[in-house]
Amino acid sequence: MNELAIDNLYLIAAGVVLVGVGLLMWVMSRRSVLPMTDESDGFDGVSLTPRPVLSDAELSLYNLIKLAVQERYLVFAQIPVRALLAVESADQSARSRLLRKLALRRVDFALVHPGTRTARVVVTLERPDGLTESQRRREQLVGAVLQSAGIRSVRLDPTRQYSVAALADALELEFSNDEAGAY
Repeated sequence: MNELAIDNLYLIAAGVVLVGVGLLMWVMSRRSVLPMTDESDGFDGVSLTPRPVLSDAELSLYNLIKLAVQERYLVFAQIPVRALLAVESADQSARSRLLRKLALRRVDFALVHPGTRTARVVVTLERPDGLTESQRRREQLVGAVLQSAGIRSVRLDPTRQYSVAALADALELEFSNDEAGAY
């Protein structure tokens, strides 16, 4: 190849690079002048206010549970089941199916050991209006999953008046020496 052809190739390559850089700068400058979308778009005409997480009966029971467990357990309310479990499987399809079934499932209360930070007992409250067949099946699945993870499940009546001692018995709390305060 002669020198003129090589010089022309360098000029063409330099031109392509300059056009590319110029195009990139133009795209970047256009991004900064595009209007930012307002995060509240779509909420027009909708009123949003905080609502209580627990009913009066649930709050009363929550306070009694805290008294019954003393400082041996942390008590959490309205916890997603998924937050209580480590779900592992060699079969990713089976893992995904189980996670989908557990999505949006919650337990009313979870008693968590402060040292291990794992749930030991979950409390599910009885519903005064009963359960539909599909709700009953979902609760059975959650119960089976929790049981296989070694988490005890207890069902309580939120309308019943419990003493602290009666509630501790209903929760079947056993305090071993390692749980007696060693965090």
